[in-house]
Amino acid sequence: MGRVSSIAGANTRMRADDEISRLEERLEVLLAQRGDMEAFGRLVTRYERRLVYYILRFVDDGDQALDVLQEVWLSAFRLLPRLDAPEAFRVWVYRITHGKIVEFLRRERRIATSVEEAASSAAEVAASDLPVLDNVELVHQALAYLSVEHRGVLVLHFLEGMPLEEIAQSLSCPVGTVKSRMHHAKRSLRGVIERLNHDRR
Repeated sequence: MGRVSSIAGANTRMRADDEISRLEERLEVLLAQRGDMEAFGRLVTRYERRLVYYILRFVDDGDQALDVLQEVWLSAFRLLPRLDAPEAFRVWVYRITHGKIVEFLRRERRIATSVEEAASSAAEVAASDLPVLDNVELVHQALAYLSVEHRGVLVLHFLEGMPLEEIAQSLSCPVGTVKSRMHHAKRSLRGVIERLNHDRR
C-alpha cells in the first residue's frame, strides 16, 4: 500500500512540474512577444537540443542542420508577435521547423517521392506495433531508412510525446493523414530494424 501511495505521489509531482513548466513557457512567450530578448533566449534554450535532434533525423550534415536551426529561430523571432495562443508555442515552433526542413530537402532534391510509395513498400512488412526500443543506436539508424513523412510523425510522437492532433498541426496536415502515416511508419520501422538486426548476425 505504501508503494502505491509513493507512486501516486510521484505521478502527482510530475504532473505539477509539467504544469509549472507549461506556465513558465507561456510567460516566456508573452514576454518575448513584447520584445524581451532574455525571454526569447530562454525559449531557445528550452527547445534548441530537441529541435536539433529533430532536424538531424532529416539532415545528415551537422553544420547544415545548424543552418536549418538558425533559419527556424530567425523565422520564429520574426513571426512570434503574430502567435495568438502562447500555449501553442511548441506545436507552432515545430511547424516552422518542419517547413524549414522541407525547404532544405527540396533544395537538396532529397525529399521522398510520395507517401503512397512509402506506404506500399511498408505493406510488405508483417503488421505489428513497434518493436521494443531497447537499442537506441539501432532505432536512430533505422529512422534514416524511412520516408520523410514517416520520420516526421515518429519523432514528434516519441520525442515530444505529441498526440495525433498536435502532430497534425505541426505538420499542417489532417489528423487522418497522421494516423495513416503513423500506422505505416511503425510497420516500416519494425521491418527496417528486423533487417538491420539480421544483417548484423
